[in-house]
Amino acid sequence: MSKVLIVGSSGNMGKALCYAMNKLGHEVCKADSLCDSNEIIQFDAKNKKDIQKVLLDHKMPIDLVISALPYYHNFMIAREAIIENIPYFDLGGHVETSHKIKNMASEKDSLVLTDLGLAPGWINILAEQSFRQLDNKADSIEMAVGGIPIDKSSGGPLNYIPNWSISGLLNEYRDNCEILRNGEIITVKGMSGLSSLIIDKYKLEAFYTSGGASHTLKTMQQKGVLNCNYKTLRWPGHNELINWLLKSNLSDKNLEKLINTYFTTGTSTGSAIQEGHQQRKKDNQVILYCQAKRKELSWTYKKIVLDDNFDEEISFTAMQKCTAFPCASAVQTIIEKSEALSGRNVLNYSDIDYEIFNNSLKRIDKSFF
Repeated sequence: MSKVLIVGSSGNMGKALCYAMNKLGHEVCKADSLCDSNEIIQFDAKNKKDIQKVLLDHKMPIDLVISALPYYHNFMIAREAIIENIPYFDLGGHVETSHKIKNMASEKDSLVLTDLGLAPGWINILAEQSFRQLDNKADSIEMAVGGIPIDKSSGGPLNYIPNWSISGLLNEYRDNCEILRNGEIITVKGMSGLSSLIIDKYKLEAFYTSGGASHTLKTMQQKGVLNCNYKTLRWPGHNELINWLLKSNLSDKNLEKLINTYFTTGTSTGSAIQEGHQQRKKDNQVILYCQAKRKELSWTYKKIVLDDNFDEEISFTAMQKCTAFPCASAVQTIIEKSEALSGRNVLNYSDIDYEIFNNSLKRIDKSFF
């Protein structure tokens, strides 16, 4: 059993992470900046001394720290953890921040593994497994993830129900993306590469967005894979309308306000969004798709997780489960493999043992995994 500090523990993903690490048998210490519970240590994530105090509290010496905070807080948390030689993990999702963290850790003797949510995270772990399934040889690997409404019509003209920050979503759409094409890592525009993808009964659209590929592109390039990319999945029509909105003369603030206003006043799900995930647990689903190919051979993984696949006792949304539970399972893998990884500092998805990872998911929630 390890003593795990989870910063950002009162947020949606933080709560699910605390639950998951507890289920895996670890003692969880909780810290956050906004909380009204005596169980949660209050600290300012922008204050160096506050971060140091939480990490080095002698009343609760910790074995590792997981950040469930927004990405812009992660570097300060990681920096202090690296300095104090405390293993650091996070949900990540921001390429530049993850690069800064890994570059710093590479100069120190402290273990870090970033980007352990859904995408990046679970989908990248699946990419590694797809490569192994083809005997460690692949020409191409495709990754795709989408959090979309179960009923397309419930998402209004965007065919979408927001399940996280609108500003973060727009940045993911707008930012340039990296893909591996013909053996070279190149930059393409966000929301480009529009294609169709049929997953079970669904015909969806897929397009490039930033962050989801994480460091998978570099590792796959080193392994000889020629083509590798990550795309976001949406119902058809979303890409066209979002592109039109992004090319309008609206400021970012007004664009976010427009989209938020629609989803809080203009749809039947509006009040549910304001009231929290418990009121909209039948609205959304998470879809994962990963395929590796080598000549005539292929290996494909498809999974659909619905909001209404709820264990009423747990009461987490599909997005919470698909983001926080894989993170906890990846951390569990590193804990169990700590001796084998001795002397390593910057870890990658290829260091995650897929069997341990999958078994950990099942230990957290049998009904899903």
